[in-house]
Amino acid sequence: MSLGALKARLQLSRDLSPRYGVITKILPNMVFVKGFLPSVGDVVKAERNDGKECLGMVVLVEQAQFGFAPFSFVEGCKVGDRVLFVKEGLSFPVGEALLGRVLDPLGNPLDGLGFVGASCLCARDGRAHETLTKRNH
Repeated sequence: MSLGALKARLQLSRDLSPRYGVITKILPNMVFVKGFLPSVGDVVKAERNDGKECLGMVVLVEQAQFGFAPFSFVEGCKVGDRVLFVKEGLSFPVGEALLGRVLDPLGNPLDGLGFVGASCLCARDGRAHETLTKRNH
C-alpha cells in the first residue's frame, strides 16, 4: 500500500481503539449487546468462534445495551460472542476513483484492486436530487 493511500485511510478512521461488547440475547431479526453504546445507524460486527462474521446496523439503544439488525442470518452466533464497532453510520465512497471499480453493498472493494481512494464519503440516508432540478448531460 502506498504512503498516500495509507494517509487517506488514517484520515477516514478517527477512532483507532476498538470498542466491543458481548451478545446477551439473540432473536431471528435482532441481536442484543452489552459493553458499549453506539448510536442508531452505526454498523457493528459480531465475531463467531468459527471465524465467521455477521454485520448489522444498530436500530435500538437503551441505557445499558443496544440491539442491531443483522444483514445476514445469525446461525452460529451465540450468547457471549464478541461484537465490534465498525463505523459510524453507513456511508459510501463517491467520486471518480470509483469508475470501473466493483464494490459490495457496504462500499468495500470486491475487484481485488485494494483500497478505494475516493474523494469523499456520502451518507446512506442522503436525499436524492429532485427530479425536475437534475441537469441533463
